[in-house]
Amino acid sequence: MTLAASHMEEALRLQPNDGEFHFNYASLLQRLGRGDEAGPQYEAAARLLPDLPEAHYNHALFLAQEEKE
Repeated sequence: MTLAASHMEEALRLQPNDGEFHFNYASLLQRLGRGDEAGPQYEAAARLLPDLPEAHYNHALFLAQEEKE
């Protein structure tokens, strides 16, 4: 999956304002155990995709999880 992460990083470098890329990258980072890096990606996804409830929901879940730790 690290190859997938490097592909997502390249996609974000080329299209930094694509909220779907941020959303998918955040999900991938969490699956890779790199949750600390997922927060800014979820935040960007929620900002760039204001009409996508899943982006806001996952960002809120991430923030709630961070508070528990």
